[in-house]
Order: sequence, then structure tokens, then C-alpha cells
Amino acid sequence: MEKIKALSVKKLAFVGGGAMAEAIIKGIIAGGLLPAEAISVGNRTQKRCNYLKESYGVQAMTDNAAAVAGADLVIFAVKPQVAPVALTPELAAAMKKDSWVLSIMGSVTLEQLHRYAPGFPVIRTMPNTPLAVGAGMALCCAERVTEAMRRDAAAIFGSCGEIEFVDESAIDAISAISGCGPGYCFVIIDALADAGVRAGLPRALAIKLAAQTLAG
Repeated sequence: MEKIKALSVKKLAFVGGGAMAEAIIKGIIAGGLLPAEAISVGNRTQKRCNYLKESYGVQAMTDNAAAVAGADLVIFAVKPQVAPVALTPELAAAMKKDSWVLSIMGSVTLEQLHRYAPGFPVIRTMPNTPLAVGAGMALCCAERVTEAMRRDAAAIFGSCGEIEFVDESAIDAISAISGCGPGYCFVIIDALADAGVRAGLPRALAIKLAAQTLAG
């Protein structure tokens, strides 16, 4: 899909401001897709809110309902186990009636997402950790969404990696490659570094050499 330089949405909100949300915020701002002041984040701790404000210039607050108010797109970016607590009926009620949802909670199905956001169009994604360094892979499956919504999703994840749209039935199998794959790479790096240490190298140098080899 052709990369676009601006989003059709004018205001975007995150529910959850962790590492994955930060990587996406960084990509959106760096790619010029939206100005920082058009992005709001709801996060549990004030300390994290302060960090996001100071680092990226976004609006950040501990009230999720206030964060999503007026947003054209709401990104669910909490951990799946936190979803029942964070994605409440009160949150859904605070969302604009014509807004839509993009979820990065990889293990939460479209059926579950529609229970958290009844009546809202949803795109489910499974981004992986390399998103944080602009080399991520995001897999999306959509239901009842417009072409403009698909394009916005592609633009958001295209700003920090690659994207493919797939059927939901493929998510679990593909997650083993894109989602778990980085973990296997870390094991390889660790094993290579151990071998380097046994050969007489300082551990810091061995890790750097092994990591750079895989990066290449």
C-alpha cells in the first residue's frame, strides 16, 4: 500500500502510554502525519504522563475518558490483561460516535474488541518490538472499516515499520514469526556473546558484536 504523508483523522488518542504507544507516537510525529498537539494519551501514572509530555509535546493525562474525548481515532494500547479494567463502558461512552478503534493488543480478538467498543469500527493489529526502532512489522485485520481507515492504519504503522493486512485466522500463526521472532533473535545474540566470552572477549564487546551481526 502506498505510504501517505498525512492522516485523514485530525485528533488521535491513546489508551495506554507504554513502550509500544511511545514508538507509534514517535513514528507519527517524525513522519509528519499529525502534530504533537493533536495527540492525547491516557496513562495510569502521572510520572509517565509527564515523560510523554516533555519528550513529545503530546497531551497526556491519567483520565482515559478525558483523553479519548473528541478523538477521531482511539488506539487501544494497554496490555491485554489490563483491558477489562481500562476499556470500560464509561470509556466507550466518552468516545465520539463517529470515531473508530485501532487495537495493538495482539491477543485480543475482533469479537472481544467489539465488546469493549460496541458499535465502533475496529482494526486489530499485532505490532512487534522492533517497531520501537523503526523496523517493526504490524499485522492488521479489519472489520466494517472504510478504505480511509485502512489507509490511516497503514500510514501509522508505515511510519515505524512495515504493514500487511491479513485475515484474522492467520494472526496466531504469523505472530509466532513476527511477534515471537525477536525473542529468538535475543537468544541467538546471547549464545553468540557467551561464545565470545569463552573465547576471551569482554562481555560488553561480545554482545555488541553479536547484536550488530544480527542487525546487519
